[in-house]
Amino acid sequence: MSSNHPPGRAISDAGTTQHDVEALAKRVASTLQVSRALLMAGRQICLTGLEIQVAEVCDRAASLASHEHPALRFCLLALRTEIDTLTALLQAREAAGRCPSMTS
Repeated sequence: MSSNHPPGRAISDAGTTQHDVEALAKRVASTLQVSRALLMAGRQICLTGLEIQVAEVCDRAASLASHEHPALRFCLLALRTEIDTLTALLQAREAAGRCPSMTS
């Protein structure tokens, strides 16, 4: 089956429900929480694919009817908070010279 979606972006299912988006966002947030815990324990983490997962959450949320968007607000804000928290931790560790550059 061929598609015309951008490379590296997941195809949003036309049958996506609010529950599907919430479940996906919670899985991504959980991955970020585990990554943060590992990083705080001094372990290295690999975030390969994270951008694609977050893009899928956004794509699926955008595919919902507009009246469903407000109900997703808190779930998406929680995901954003996890992203921001992990980003801040990575930046602090980079500044302290304890991890490779986020841009390399």
